[in-house]
Amino acid sequence: MRKPRSTALIFGEANQSSALIERLGEHFIVEQFDETNTIRRYFDTFDWRLYRAKRLFYAGADTISLCTLNESPVGRAAAAPAESYFWWDIADSPLAEWLAPIIGVRALIPLFSAQLSTACYRLLNKDQKIVVRVEVETTVVDGVDGDQLHMHGVSFEEVRGYDEQYDTATSIGAACGGQAPAQKASRFINGLSVSGRTPLDYTSKFAIALPPEIPIGRAVSAIFLDLAGTMKRNHDGVMNDVDSEFLHDFRVAVRRARSLLSLFRKVLPEAECDWFQQEFKWLGSVTGPVRDIDVYLLARQHYSTMIPASLSGGLAPFFDELAGHRKAHLSALRGALASQRYQRLHERLHEFCTHEESPLFTEMRAGRCKKLVDELILKRFKRFVRDGGAITDDSVDEVLHRLRINGKKFRYLLEFFSSFYAPEDMSRFVRHMKKLQDNLGDFNDLSVQQDMLLGKLDELSGRGKRTMKLAAALGGLIAVLADRHRVVRGEFNATYAAFATEQNIPKHPIAQVHGHR
Repeated sequence: MRKPRSTALIFGEANQSSALIERLGEHFIVEQFDETNTIRRYFDTFDWRLYRAKRLFYAGADTISLCTLNESPVGRAAAAPAESYFWWDIADSPLAEWLAPIIGVRALIPLFSAQLSTACYRLLNKDQKIVVRVEVETTVVDGVDGDQLHMHGVSFEEVRGYDEQYDTATSIGAACGGQAPAQKASRFINGLSVSGRTPLDYTSKFAIALPPEIPIGRAVSAIFLDLAGTMKRNHDGVMNDVDSEFLHDFRVAVRRARSLLSLFRKVLPEAECDWFQQEFKWLGSVTGPVRDIDVYLLARQHYSTMIPASLSGGLAPFFDELAGHRKAHLSALRGALASQRYQRLHERLHEFCTHEESPLFTEMRAGRCKKLVDELILKRFKRFVRDGGAITDDSVDEVLHRLRINGKKFRYLLEFFSSFYAPEDMSRFVRHMKKLQDNLGDFNDLSVQQDMLLGKLDELSGRGKRTMKLAAALGGLIAVLADRHRVVRGEFNATYAAFATEQNIPKHPIAQVHGHR
């Protein structure tokens, strides 16, 4: 036995759907039995993590829902209206299990609101039997520019045993101007068209397609303007403390800008290079404390599971103190990002990158950028392989930290100019680099965490119960981190060997471009 059919149609004008009900009345007894009016608010992360996963999220008066992009339900839960949602805000709901692996630490923030009016009808035959169910829905979205978007849809649901009546009703719908909706014309996609956002209009990944013949100055200009744009896109999220990833992406853009200045120092105008390096260093210093604390606060649950339950409760004062410090540092950060100094940095950078009389565009920097980049990549690659190969089991931690920093600069160099090389070769090489960087990054994080916790432990005084419980918890956590630190250190040699293997190096774009063997 086949499943009853259903059909959805969209109409360009409200009067078309009204005319449909009148036309249906010529063939059936039309009985309205329900009418509802609701407001549906749609959300996604700033970087479209739900959209990338082909999901959407909306909130009603007292519920939240996760759906496919064409609004087929995935899950639903009771929740009060909010300006944003983290998955842990609804930890007791099955929705949290679906959302957590998709959105991670990002907040779901509003995209737009839609006003939905729904009228439900039954179509009856002369015997007063229900033969078709019809639902008429009107959606109104207020656009950012004051415009309104109106959408009109009608859905038909077949009642078993009344095939001909269903065919008649849907044919009348088509005759009244109804058209089958494409997924790209869904309520969500149409609503986005007036929301001020475009799907996938932001990503944290650096991606600029630079032509191979671009001069040095023009290439540097394009990269700086992109990085400045990333800082501006994340500025409001940092100031409003929406989620920790706004500050993370902001800081990555700052680090990339500093790396670009460092990598191209020999060919950039000295005075400008020094000034920008100083200002970006300042920007890194004022954004660092909040980010450092965020790393600990986000890991709170993880830290608690690393030590026995009998000790984990003792960490509460430590995290409470961090939260207090964060408020003070955030206030200072907001002041810095609202300062004339910060505004002047963007103004001077824009002038440096766009003014035709800028020293960035003099004859000295008119040479072909790819030639210089080829030389920089080969030089950095050889240095990285040499330094990594010199590390032994007896090497001090500082040596690995320096390799991590040089590796990060090298990776930024590859990302800046990836369009100069074959995508498959570059992605393969960056993938190998990432595995090694992950190892070095974990090693550095564990070193920093131990130092910070040891410092906190040394600050403790007194023999009160609260202090003793905190000391025990910190000691236990330091011991666990130290064990993990040793394991990660022991994994370095194998990770580096996999990166620098003879079978692997010739596949790298550096080796192919320069004939490196």
